[in-house]
Amino acid sequence: MKKSQRSFSAGELDPALRERSDLAQFSAGLALCENFIVRPQGGVYNRPGMRYVGQLADSTKKARLIPFQFNVEQTYILEFTNLQVRVIADGAYLPVSAVDPTIFTLTTVYTEEEIFEIQYTQTADTMTIVHQDHPPAELTRTGTYTFTLSGIVFQAAASRIPAAPTLLAVGTGQGTEQKTYTYVITSTDLNGVESLASPETSITTLESSNTAAVQITWPVVAGTEYYTVYRDTGQGNQVYGAVGYAKTELFNDFNLNPNVSQTPPTNNVPFVDPVVDYPGVVGLYQQRRLFANTPKQPQTFFASQTGVSNSLRSSTPLRDTDAITFTISGRQVNEIRHIIDLESLVIMTSGAIYPVSEGSDFVLTPYTVSARAKTYVGASNVRPVVTIDSVIYVTEKGNRLRDMINNKEVPGDGGTDLTIAAFHLFTGRSVVEMVYAHEPYGIVWCVMDDGKLNAMTYNKQAGMWAWHRHVTDGFCESIAMVTEDRRDAIYILVRRTINGVEKRYVERMETREEVIPEDAFFVDSGITYSGVAANVISGLDHLEGRELAVLADGNVVKNMIVVGGSITLPRAATKVQLGLGYESTLGTLGVNIGDTRDYGTVKNVAQLHVSMFQSRGGFVGPSVDQLVEIKPRFDSDGYDTIHPKTYKTTINIRPDWNSNGETIFQQKDPLPCAILSITPDFDMSEEQ
Repeated sequence: MKKSQRSFSAGELDPALRERSDLAQFSAGLALCENFIVRPQGGVYNRPGMRYVGQLADSTKKARLIPFQFNVEQTYILEFTNLQVRVIADGAYLPVSAVDPTIFTLTTVYTEEEIFEIQYTQTADTMTIVHQDHPPAELTRTGTYTFTLSGIVFQAAASRIPAAPTLLAVGTGQGTEQKTYTYVITSTDLNGVESLASPETSITTLESSNTAAVQITWPVVAGTEYYTVYRDTGQGNQVYGAVGYAKTELFNDFNLNPNVSQTPPTNNVPFVDPVVDYPGVVGLYQQRRLFANTPKQPQTFFASQTGVSNSLRSSTPLRDTDAITFTISGRQVNEIRHIIDLESLVIMTSGAIYPVSEGSDFVLTPYTVSARAKTYVGASNVRPVVTIDSVIYVTEKGNRLRDMINNKEVPGDGGTDLTIAAFHLFTGRSVVEMVYAHEPYGIVWCVMDDGKLNAMTYNKQAGMWAWHRHVTDGFCESIAMVTEDRRDAIYILVRRTINGVEKRYVERMETREEVIPEDAFFVDSGITYSGVAANVISGLDHLEGRELAVLADGNVVKNMIVVGGSITLPRAATKVQLGLGYESTLGTLGVNIGDTRDYGTVKNVAQLHVSMFQSRGGFVGPSVDQLVEIKPRFDSDGYDTIHPKTYKTTINIRPDWNSNGETIFQQKDPLPCAILSITPDFDMSEEQ
């Protein structure tokens, strides 16, 4: 009997689903998918290796990797450690200058205990960083080799305020009544930022008219685009309304009516007045910079003026562009944890998710802001990821992932539990960090608290979320993603034990598109030698004493141990890929007929018909201790280096009667292995 599995698009399934052959996922599921990636097309490919970038300056301290991306071509990884930052660009540490190879280091205020608590957002060359124990700060790229970190300078009370104006009655035709006129002036700079009002000045004179005016003059304010003149309404309530604008330092008020819908801005120096109360969350939305979750106001967010990210000023009455302070009222006091721009503003708290309403014009203003809970599944502190049209977040307990599309037409759509079919990968564990790499496969990568990686191939439109697990000879602690060379590059901080000493290395996951055997990179903490033929390969101090997986000119070399930072090959090679080896293992769910014949019977798989894609080698059998090699050499290869091939093959495996007819695939060598379909040829018999 034969039964084909032509897709693995459901990924690894929870053992609790072993009897759920009625589910659509079952026919495309796996019992084990370790160090194999499920591609959106349905095949499984052993994961590429991780290239060694460098060691932390102090491996006894933890670190966190944070992406810094100016555009798709200028991207960096920020390595935050105890009280300092180093910068990685295109797989190498940034030097001090083009002539000084010393690694650039920036001093910070963030301790080892705080680096995983900071939140950040970025626009162009400036990243905003917040932490509840420190003033909000800006990390700015100021040159090719230069980054700076400084506190945010919010619009201060004395910033560009004009001096008190001088008043003079001019013209003829005044009225007969005496009247007091009181004025203040503001200046607006080239960026559209309006200052606070000048000191007020009053004049008592006969009433102005169309021909008699109060002339207002004031000293020049450098950098001003225009001035706004405000006059007291005369009601004794200190309410000022705009009467006009001036490009120069002179204005004539011919009894103009004050526009009280436009008043001078009032000062607000946030987070320090009247007490220190720093935010722990930051985001960007509609040209506003938003802060949230101060210790004393955990449910409140503060949005800057439109287009003026360092100003939280407002006016009386409020203008549409004024700063916004909004407190979410819920059934519990749940702190704001994330601010997301997803079609509209989404506020994620520890107890619920709140899309923010913006009125019929879809513009966030002090008058249109409101919030209504979409789902009462709260978010953890792990930074969510935004895919093509949805956000994926870790729930408050830290061990489930949910997605959400901000669909206004379906207000109650709280998204999907993405871990339910593979919850065994999260039981008793929690997510530490998470990133989404859209290219090339659309994968969410999760660093778990046990140092392993859980990954999910995600395609919302196709209804696909396929989990696969990844391990390395070490403990993964942090992960970040930036765009490099038309792909999304994954950087991972790994703690490894070398000669009995813990080391922390930054490594970059490589691409998996090469079909030339010499370029295959399937080692961790690896390096590449390329040059004249050589036996001795050095530059391996970071793997001292370790046995390596080696691919020399496309041929596997075994039993290589690093001594004195180098290895000696038995035969000289011009291109060598070398690093720590790892095994990629795939386990099928077995042969399931889907009826009562699955009970009280045993199955024996004697042959497998397998479709391989750009692969070379591998092993297969009914269990890990009964594997046979998939012969990689064809007659056409001759005695040359074997190239990866796409082919179908029939493999005779060791017979093993069991109740499921499961099959194990494994790639032990640093070579590509990809499986498109499996068709077991099996016998079935009554269980004895």
